[in-house]
Amino acid sequence: MKFVIAAAVLLLGSSFSMAQESKPSEAEKQKAKTGFEWLKQIQGNWKTPFNGSMSSRIVGNRWLVNEISFQKGVYSIQTLGYDSKKKKFVGTWVDASSNFIWQYSGSLDKSGKILVLQAKGPDMKDSSKMRQYQDTYEFKSKDEIAVVSKVLNDDKQWKTFNKSKMTRNKKN
Repeated sequence: MKFVIAAAVLLLGSSFSMAQESKPSEAEKQKAKTGFEWLKQIQGNWKTPFNGSMSSRIVGNRWLVNEISFQKGVYSIQTLGYDSKKKKFVGTWVDASSNFIWQYSGSLDKSGKILVLQAKGPDMKDSSKMRQYQDTYEFKSKDEIAVVSKVLNDDKQWKTFNKSKMTRNKKN
């Protein structure tokens, strides 16, 4: 009988501790969002630096389309999706200043809060050369995204050439 009571106490105690441990932290919740679920949180209207804006919408529950415009007439379209076979984020970028179509491939970092996209594109100083680029999108909160753009130099060091943040337009 003592054995049955001891076993019951042990089971109840382990069930209680498992229930306490099963509550995911905010970081774990963010990390649990994978693939297209992660991209969905971008949907909406955003303010960008220099009086810019980004309108982000879902297409067919597979793609996110971002239309970005700035006051100076710069206009861009970005597509982002998740390739479940390759387990990678994929996308494109086109803008009014170039005839080059950027093709992205990337993944989330270990925290699950930062989307890291890689692309190969023309060198900013010599368009006859190609360089590796990296864009990161980090959710600082549900209404703020930090964006960092880098280029891989000849010395194999990443150099930041753009840092900005986008804030969700609350008037959606």
